[in-house]
Amino acid sequence: MLFRSLLVGFVDAVVNGDPHQSEAARAALAAAAGTTAVVDAAAVLANFEMMTRVADSTGARVVADRLASTEHERDLLGVNSFPSAR
Repeated sequence: MLFRSLLVGFVDAVVNGDPHQSEAARAALAAAAGTTAVVDAAAVLANFEMMTRVADSTGARVVADRLASTEHERDLLGVNSFPSAR
């Protein structure tokens, strides 16, 4: 459970973009799980970011049957007000 909370903390810190928080979370994860775990986690984060950018750049759209099932989450996140919302 500790590893999971450290991993989630690392992801949250990186996504939030605070370099001090990211460094502390990275150091905590490395101390508990080793540098290989940090590298793997960072690679997964980078891949998700890349895939999102690729999808956005191609104009990929949410399929119609998923729009209804994600309405609540999109409202909570404010996604429907993004300039790229269609």
